[in-house]
Amino acid sequence: MQRYRLKSHEEYTSYSKLSHEVRELARKIKELDPKDPFRVESSRLLIDKCYAIGLIPTRRGLDLRRLPVLMVKSNMVENLATATKFVEHGHVRVGPVMISDPAFIVPRNLEDFITWTNTSAVRKHVLEYNDMKDDYDLIDDHFVDDLAKKNKRPQGDCDAAFSEWAVRNNFSVLEYSRTCQAAASGVAAGILGLTGLAGFVFYFLCALAQSCVWYWKTDCCWKDYFPNFSTILLHGLFGGLFTYVLFWTFLYGM
Repeated sequence: MQRYRLKSHEEYTSYSKLSHEVRELARKIKELDPKDPFRVESSRLLIDKCYAIGLIPTRRGLDLRRLPVLMVKSNMVENLATATKFVEHGHVRVGPVMISDPAFIVPRNLEDFITWTNTSAVRKHVLEYNDMKDDYDLIDDHFVDDLAKKNKRPQGDCDAAFSEWAVRNNFSVLEYSRTCQAAASGVAAGILGLTGLAGFVFYFLCALAQSCVWYWKTDCCWKDYFPNFSTILLHGLFGGLFTYVLFWTFLYGM
């Protein structure tokens, strides 16, 4: 506040709120389909508006931060067409994360971490050309290749599966965890003698507690896992009812 001679904390808060709203709008536009005409038009309008009020120095500012553009700038490839093709085919990663969207905007602090994925044929060719490929690279590549064949998944997907970001955002992990928790809650309800509505409420509270633990442990926004809070309630409702009915049917069947 002292640096820019702001008169009050409310003035600073209003600027901070405006900045947050611009970032939130940009994030929502980014989540749209890249081929959607509305996304293209909205992106253009947002860039023009930010340029008009002086938030960005040029209209081409965001274009210059696109991953393929920075690949050409760093001499990884010769032209944008080739760079875009490599990105779409899963040859490029930023830090530990494989990127397959050419529209990905690279922050300045990650600009130096643009490189080829471990399983990229381009990376192998570059290492062989520079006589830098060793036995460790061969072992690592063969291991990932075998994993890809075993799981019948593209190599790029297997490469991304080793990153912490990919694991944290793997929805199937949550599904498996929720299934195990549902079974454990159903058994616990039976042991405690909870029947009827009490048993269902017990399960639902366990499911809600588990969801909260997931959000806290992964340090991610809950919207990364569920589109809205009603989805959590729906999963808890059906999961609790299904587990409860199955458990007591099995118990009385014995």
